[in-house]
Amino acid sequence: MICKQPKQVRTGKSILVAIILGVRPLCPAQTWPLDPPTPITNVEVPVYVKLNSEPLAVFRAERILDDYQTKGFFRIGALPLTVAQDLSIELKDPFQLPVALSALGGRFALKDAGKRTVEGRNFTLSFSGEKHGRLQARCVRMEGPTEWSMEEGSVSLPSAAPAHFHRGALVLDGPEAGWIKYQSTNGVVQVHLFALYAN
Repeated sequence: MICKQPKQVRTGKSILVAIILGVRPLCPAQTWPLDPPTPITNVEVPVYVKLNSEPLAVFRAERILDDYQTKGFFRIGALPLTVAQDLSIELKDPFQLPVALSALGGRFALKDAGKRTVEGRNFTLSFSGEKHGRLQARCVRMEGPTEWSMEEGSVSLPSAAPAHFHRGALVLDGPEAGWIKYQSTNGVVQVHLFALYAN
């Protein structure tokens, strides 16, 4: 298989990258913006599952750069990290939620030589439109195709005060796809992403 770079349209420092998922073989992770050779800014990635269709989700980041994982106060050079700063994911169609989550999980899970972790900082996930609720986290680790882990986050349902958590997870694939799980003082709380959608 010959891999081609995703099509990029540059306007100043902004980059628009269209990635088609599930239609043809995809290139390794280093061919898309989450593994850039140098920092890039103003990234927008529409996520499709077939040609000639509307995107199911849009990935946006103010800046993508390379960093290293930390243990305590120490940065570990042997554990590279790709950081998406001010990361937002906009879901376009609540009725295509399982398909969109599976596509996102599979795409982010790709790593170079199995060593690179993708981390989103100042993360927000929401449906299109201002009236809907949102999932937010200071940090989201995109280490696998089935689940993302989150730290210091909140779940805001429509017309409700946000519920805060220290650690949580978002399930992306399988029978529990779409469920947000986090620990509260009353035990484990589970909220489905569809609850963020205001009818």
